[in-house]
Amino acid sequence: MSGMVSAARRNARKRCSGWLALALALFAVSFLIFPIASAQAASVSGWAESESVQTQSEPTPTPEPTATPTPADLTFNVNGISDQTYMKGVSFGTLNLPAATGGSGSLTYSLSGTLPAGLSFDSSARTISGTPTKSKGTVSLTYSATDGTDTAFIRFNLLEAMEQLTPTPVPAPPAPGGVSATRGSGTLTVSWNAAAGATGYNVNWTDDHKSSWKRGASNESGTSVTLSGIDDSKDYYVAVQAVNGSGASGWTDSGLIKAAPQPTPTPKPVPTATPTPVPAPPAPSGVSASRGAGTLKVSWNAAAGATGYNVNWTDDHKSSWSRGASNVSGTSVTLNDIDATKDYYVSVQAVNASGASGWTDSSLISAGQPSLQATPTPADLSFSVNDIADRNYTSGVAFGTLNLPEATGGSGSLTYSLSGTLPAGLSFDASARTISGTPTEGKGTVALTYQATDGTDTAAIMFNLLEAQEEVRATATLTFSGTISNYRFKSGSNAGSVDITLPTATASSGNTVSYSLSGTPAGLSFSSSTRKLTGKPTTNGTYSLTYTATEGSLTASLSFTVTVGDNQAPTNQTNAVGDNLTSQYGEDSECYANYLVQVPTGETSFFTDNDYNDSLSYSISSSNPGLFDAHTVGPKP
Repeated sequence: MSGMVSAARRNARKRCSGWLALALALFAVSFLIFPIASAQAASVSGWAESESVQTQSEPTPTPEPTATPTPADLTFNVNGISDQTYMKGVSFGTLNLPAATGGSGSLTYSLSGTLPAGLSFDSSARTISGTPTKSKGTVSLTYSATDGTDTAFIRFNLLEAMEQLTPTPVPAPPAPGGVSATRGSGTLTVSWNAAAGATGYNVNWTDDHKSSWKRGASNESGTSVTLSGIDDSKDYYVAVQAVNGSGASGWTDSGLIKAAPQPTPTPKPVPTATPTPVPAPPAPSGVSASRGAGTLKVSWNAAAGATGYNVNWTDDHKSSWSRGASNVSGTSVTLNDIDATKDYYVSVQAVNASGASGWTDSSLISAGQPSLQATPTPADLSFSVNDIADRNYTSGVAFGTLNLPEATGGSGSLTYSLSGTLPAGLSFDASARTISGTPTEGKGTVALTYQATDGTDTAAIMFNLLEAQEEVRATATLTFSGTISNYRFKSGSNAGSVDITLPTATASSGNTVSYSLSGTPAGLSFSSSTRKLTGKPTTNGTYSLTYTATEGSLTASLSFTVTVGDNQAPTNQTNAVGDNLTSQYGEDSECYANYLVQVPTGETSFFTDNDYNDSLSYSISSSNPGLFDAHTVGPKP
């Protein structure tokens, strides 16, 4: 608001001055008129008496009064003061107010109206300054200058700049909820719930069980998007992220989107000329076996059309049969883990894509009977072990590395193979003879046949991978063998060496347990391999330590306290040692008494020293001087 200059007294003085001027003017006019009239009168009378004219003296004119000087008007040298803005908590700076001019004597400045708290007016410097600490909205102020008689003033306002006018930063949006997907033909339609404050959404997808992600869509404005180029035979996960100008949320995953059911292929029209199907092979002939050290080498003649051979064996005279090898490509195989004290039969079956033949049995292979054929040559192909122990696996848990045995014998170089389908995530390395990886799926029990061949003979071992079900793992336990007491260690020059072995823990799985210790005071260290806490503490204080054992996903913890401080004096636990002393008394020839004072057996427990590894020494004294002198002899009481 522009200011307005007021000078009431000045205007009043101007009105008085005007009236005075008018009065003086009238007086002057009367002065001019009346002498003329007197002169005329004098002239007329002179026509009658001329002498009287000569003797009459001229009247003395009244002097014109002098006006009192008026001081300069009191006024400001500006037309007004612009309205100013202020904001709570923000420095106002300094507003310099204008000086006034005119008036009589020294000028005094004042400011009426209540300033916001934190602002102040300096009348000598004519300034308003400070930092407002409270809001007052619009504040009307009147700035005045006075010389004690006249006053000039200007009005203006302080206008509050409201905080709500300052844009509030928009936070990054939260992660969207309700992420789901539905399959189409070669598509995935991904949907989600809107996230507050989001201006768009990013969508990722993966078809390898979250090992790696690919961007499907960016900055989508809606709450759904359809992804194309989808393989209907694969499982998928999708994830959605909300974004705005301030940033992005975390990702929200969908559940597993299983592979779409594959349509049954339409059968091709049967050609007019029906091709002759390949028949199942006939049963192989010439089945025989020869014994080795814990082995049976089974041989047979090739069967027409066969692509492989299955071999069974029995040690209970054909009451039940066990599989020895499957889909053997050659015409012989060596079975391991054979009991030399038992009779055996073996049986061979030929197979191809159309089916399997019947079984051809060998003759009885009697216990201890070296062979039904010629003595095997040293080149017989066999493994160095009789079997491979079944191995557990769990989806999502590292399998480690299973080293498979090497075969010996045979002619020429050996080739290794593994038949049976490993769980996804595991792989077989034929050159290293290993199975390794991390399973990404559960397949239950997987039967595997591990084979070595030289192109003619084949040795095989069958074993299983057994899935460790989650509900079985949930019952696994990890238990400590004991507890840990609280300790008090001395520090500084009194510090002794600490050497404490913490208890072991046992996992019900039988797997190796690892150890850790947190909260250790300065100067002490923990060895996870020996479970020892050793060193010399350097810093006084009370420390809370946590001892943790870990096996896979299982953990168990023990907590204890270590206090580090100065050497602590022993304490008397019962304050009754004196009541438990016994003495023996006797006189010698000089009438002196001999005393033997004893603490009863076990009474050392009356004293306790809480410092770690301190040993106690004992002494006895009396308030009767000389009662217990260097010779423990004193006067008879």
